[in-house]
Amino acid sequence: MAAFQVHLYHYFMVGLVLSAIYFIVPGIITKVLPILGLCFLCFLQGNKGSGNKYCKYIATGLLLSACGDASLELHYDVANFFLIGLSFFLAAHLCYIKAFYDCGITFSNDVVITCSIIVLVYYVVIMYFLLTSVSVIMIAPVAIYGAVISSMCFLAVNRYNTSYMQQKQKSARISTAPEDLAFNNTISINSGIYALIGALFFVTSDSILSINTFYISIGYSSELIMSTYYAAQLFIAVSCFECTDIDTNPLLYMPYEKIYEEFQ
Repeated sequence: MAAFQVHLYHYFMVGLVLSAIYFIVPGIITKVLPILGLCFLCFLQGNKGSGNKYCKYIATGLLLSACGDASLELHYDVANFFLIGLSFFLAAHLCYIKAFYDCGITFSNDVVITCSIIVLVYYVVIMYFLLTSVSVIMIAPVAIYGAVISSMCFLAVNRYNTSYMQQKQKSARISTAPEDLAFNNTISINSGIYALIGALFFVTSDSILSINTFYISIGYSSELIMSTYYAAQLFIAVSCFECTDIDTNPLLYMPYEKIYEEFQ
């Protein structure tokens, strides 16, 4: 029997169908099913060999997110489950950070510098409102979680930027600036876009959740939180699909110092 091949439509089918079931029949099981389904697909994608480490970090993050979902669903009965759920999501974001970080950091790029400033301003502003409203015991967890998810968003921007710069390199085949070629992996630009969209949806979802929980009530908050949350996890999972570009041109895999020397 031929091995099961994961295709792009599998991610959207699992993500959209199973999340729709949750909105029809809400509950712990239906809440975690979409995330577990996406986790399974990412694990299968990782075993294909394309972006193996990246996919497995994302799959682990999705699994931890499912545990966080279950804990948050239970926190209405046991107060400590809220902090447990927050801890699971914190660990999930650390997995996403590791996955995004492995592509390398391009701090010298103006786009990344600008986006990092925007992310920092977002963090400072939302913390200003939240930390004046939460109980003393929640100040540290909220501040740490906010810093981690902001870092995840920044690294998603960086990953997309890296994939875009690599795409330009592949088109031109050669650059006169060796630092432009110093990437650890060749990232599919589609994967970079999907991861960035997912990160932005995640920040949106958690912002609505935190504001609604600690600051001011928001109408239709549950629907807004869960729809943006499922969209976030779906797009982050989809970034595993062909997350690396395979190209036979040896220039793309040659150390950048050698490329630079060869064209002097």
